[in-house]
Amino acid sequence: MGYRQKRPFDGWNEMVVQPRPYGNGATFRFSSSAGALHGIVTDSSDPVVGAPVFLEPMDLDPARRITDAYVTLTDVHGRYHFGGLAPGRYRVLSSFEYQMPDTRVMTEAHAQDLQIGVRTDQTVDLDLYVIR
Repeated sequence: MGYRQKRPFDGWNEMVVQPRPYGNGATFRFSSSAGALHGIVTDSSDPVVGAPVFLEPMDLDPARRITDAYVTLTDVHGRYHFGGLAPGRYRVLSSFEYQMPDTRVMTEAHAQDLQIGVRTDQTVDLDLYVIR
């Protein structure tokens, strides 16, 4: 097996499988230890219906990410949920001000930093961000 030094995108580790004397092959193991994030978005302590919630992974440099932020909408009770998250650092923001905020916008809007652990379902309630 060889390893290429070229930096892959989005946390992937690229491997080249070389032939072995007794056959070719590779083994892939996937973790069942995904995390989740949920909470309620409020504005003046009232739940906000249909609010976009943006989740940005922070463990990779923005230039190496395949995707920007993840996005979901709150339900009729102001609740949101992200599942199947890899353990790591993230930041989260809810706002009607942006279609898809980039890293600069998330920083300027003071998106909330958080750490998602292995097999955790973390609760983070958010105040709706409004540009004033």
